[in-house]
Amino acid sequence: MMAKFGVIITGIALVVSALVGSSPTAGAAEARDRVAGEAVAKELCSGCHIVAEGQRGPVADGVPPFPIIAERPGRTTGYLQAYLSSPTPPMPHLPLSKREIDSVIAYIRSFAD
Repeated sequence: MMAKFGVIITGIALVVSALVGSSPTAGAAEARDRVAGEAVAKELCSGCHIVAEGQRGPVADGVPPFPIIAERPGRTTGYLQAYLSSPTPPMPHLPLSKREIDSVIAYIRSFAD
């Protein structure tokens, strides 16, 4: 499943790169990260969290939506990196690469922009 997911993320990154041009700027790299993070979130996080506007379906009680996480004081990039690398229950440990973690964080942070 993770191999399939890596292919999806790579494909998304290539499409975004083609759309924004061949020389990636900081903004283009951030956009790629957000798109990749959204894909990871929809695949792995949406069973428990609301990860996108208009998301339907049951989610666990008391589990904060991504926009709420993004707005909470102290939810810095460093905090989120540490938490996603070594989550505490009830959040399960997900075998995410550093790149996937960074992408999910970029997506979460996009709600604070």
